[in-house]
Amino acid sequence: MKLKNIVILFLFFAVDFSVHSQEIKWATKLIEYSKKFQQENNYADMVLGSANVYPDTNLYSEIDPYAEGYILNFQNIEKKNKVVVGFNKPIEAEQLIIGGIFNSGSIQNVNLILGDGTTKKNIFTFNGKSSVVKFYDFHVFFQVTTIIGVEIEISHRYINKWNILKGVGLTKYNEAFDILPYEANLNGYDLKKVLIDENIKGGECFLFNPKITPDGNTLYLVKQCPSNGNDQDIWVSSRDDLGRWGELKNIGRPLNNKAANFVASVGHTGDFLLVGGKYDKNGNFAADGASKTYKDENGVWKVPEPIEIPNYVNNNEFTNFFLSYDENYIIYSAEDDRSVGDLDLYVTMYNQETKKWSESIHLGNQVNTSFLEDYPYLANDGKTLFFSSKGHIGYGGLDVYMTRRLDDTWQNWSQPLNMGTMVNTKTDDKGFILSDMLDFAYLNSASFDKDRNFDVYKISLPNRFLDIEMKDLVKTSNVRALPKFELKSDW
Repeated sequence: MKLKNIVILFLFFAVDFSVHSQEIKWATKLIEYSKKFQQENNYADMVLGSANVYPDTNLYSEIDPYAEGYILNFQNIEKKNKVVVGFNKPIEAEQLIIGGIFNSGSIQNVNLILGDGTTKKNIFTFNGKSSVVKFYDFHVFFQVTTIIGVEIEISHRYINKWNILKGVGLTKYNEAFDILPYEANLNGYDLKKVLIDENIKGGECFLFNPKITPDGNTLYLVKQCPSNGNDQDIWVSSRDDLGRWGELKNIGRPLNNKAANFVASVGHTGDFLLVGGKYDKNGNFAADGASKTYKDENGVWKVPEPIEIPNYVNNNEFTNFFLSYDENYIIYSAEDDRSVGDLDLYVTMYNQETKKWSESIHLGNQVNTSFLEDYPYLANDGKTLFFSSKGHIGYGGLDVYMTRRLDDTWQNWSQPLNMGTMVNTKTDDKGFILSDMLDFAYLNSASFDKDRNFDVYKISLPNRFLDIEMKDLVKTSNVRALPKFELKSDW
């Protein structure tokens, strides 16, 4: 029997009502692709996994570093190019979603690879008569079928533009919908995001990893400037009695050396710091990891002493650490053989009897994805974790998410919630921390900087923010039904 195929495209003016969240199975295997179009920092496997960005495509360009996905920019408009993806096991579905697509009129054919692994079924062929240049998700509907893979052919003959492919999914849900971030519902709260202070602006430099002392009067951050060879040093500022922040000053040795230096955590008493990297006795970089430093009787920081985490491995050039309020846990980002992909989050625990740290525990796949998770911050309740990720559905670049630990295994977490557009932007938003009084959050963003330099922002928080139940924060759905526009074709 011939499958009845209908292609449903949608307009930008979506109907604002919710539908029940449907399970979407995202492609996990890259089977074939046009190799000549793979470029540096643009790998074909970026098409795998969930459609993890919900972008304003009108603002995107092919060179935008926040245009996450497999970017295709073909020069030969006569040639068709292919991307073939697969799934871990056969999926029964009646809808195909190509998420995060840009300039979808370049899609010429879409074939399903059926459950036997060899039979192909065409479900879409471009008729050359009409097209939609820009929209978010590409939906194709068909009779319920068992599928093991999807083959997509693209040509720029009709739409001579570039494309982003991010996420090829299958579902049994039979309505078109936006794939929205699974978001914390903070619209009822008066959140305001502003620069921390006019004195704390990076200009040509990047400012990131802000840390605040418990009394709220000392700010540590990393400053990175092109004029200084992009070295990363720790800088510090103090706040006066009128609440104004003073000029940033380099904290100097022994905390700064030729490595990338940063404050990972400020002790709950304010008299010690957890810093990135291990130091030798002269204050020089010795190894990857973290160290702890105290002030001496003259108020001068001592050479940091290393934290020993058994079998600590990080195969990534980046990392971050966070020491919990009670000093019993360090959550850190690293990439090792347990990682789902890129940086993942781990926890190590301090044994008060042995005075040693435990081997680390991977936080599990509810938190960690096949893309980057970083900048962990565990609130003083010991359960609410904030982190930045590129793997969960968001608004572009790194977004800030929150989740709560459900038991003592450290692998059972609530569904991470995107902190929403009052916190997150289409650029990277990271380094989210809370003040001790819970009246403000601080983070890095390029929200108001036309040159996209990262500055430090503060966000006013609702009263008793950590007491809000997760069930009261989550929106009822992370999909949104859409009006339908049928594109007729000959197949």
